[in-house]
Amino acid sequence: MLNKVPEITIWFWIIKILCTTVGESFADWINMTLGVGLENTSLPVADLTVLREITHDSLDKLTAGDQAGATARITDLETTWDDDHPKLEPLDGKAWTFLDGQIDTVLSAMRASHKDKAAEQTALTALLTSLGSS
Repeated sequence: MLNKVPEITIWFWIIKILCTTVGESFADWINMTLGVGLENTSLPVADLTVLREITHDSLDKLTAGDQAGATARITDLETTWDDDHPKLEPLDGKAWTFLDGQIDTVLSAMRASHKDKAAEQTALTALLTSLGSS
């Protein structure tokens, strides 16, 4: 049994990477092709700007190799999102739910016990795209 552990581990990561990549690519296709995204959201630009700045800062820290700083900034993102929840969700429930799912993906990636920098960067970049990175 133990001699199969490395083989299982390799297959696990291959499947995980393929699923993540295909899933995110499909989500991007849906967003771009079908227009199921945040282009027509009624969420306040100022609130999205704060979230975008925190997300961008987290990605910059992660890219620079500052995992601890990036993870700390993600806590700021979570706190800001939670604090703004009562105001934002009633304005555009569809957009709020979409962003909430993306933020959950970012939080899961950043807080995973086994760090995967590529998955973290992908999640942060997808969130920045949805927030209208500028």
